Amino acid sequence: FRDLPIDIRSETIRIEGNSTGDIVIGSVEVSQQVLTRDERNAIASQGQDLRDQIEAQKASLTGIAAMVAVKKTQREFLQGLAKLPSNPGATNQTGSNGGGTDWAQMFMLIGTNMTAVQKDLLALDARKTATEKAIADLEKQLSRVAGQPRRAMVGRVAINSDAANDTQFTLRY
Repeated sequence: FRDLPIDIRSETIRIEGNSTGDIVIGSVEVSQQVLTRDERNAIASQGQDLRDQIEAQKASLTGIAAMVAVKKTQREFLQGLAKLPSNPGATNQTGSNGGGTDWAQMFMLIGTNMTAVQKDLLALDARKTATEKAIADLEKQLSRVAGQPRRAMVGRVAINSDAANDTQFTLRY
């Protein structure tokens, strides 16, 4: 058995097995084993992959922040348009025949666009939250990978059988 916790003690290990024939489970031995170069390289590669994924998620977060800034600017613009009729010099003429501003049509457009901007802001907030959670999860994975030792614990179990059997073992500790 490989990849046991580095601080495992042999007296805490329990082996159970199911077999198609008779088997005798004997002694249990636990020892430390130095990881091979390939295993260490695999760990380093996995760490680099996680760092790359974190950077990609952070870049996505930057893009989301930029889109939020654009949507907030659009919202401020629409709010400014909604205040125009209260400014001095604004007329209440309809644009259909008097050449002035059709405020009813303007307010309808402002309302429609304001709803779309608010909906976009909510969607961006959800994306931001999901991206931040993904970054946190990736950072947890990276800390586990970075904290992996250069040694591994390996357990060996002595088993005796009179014939070839299909056997399944369970290791508990």
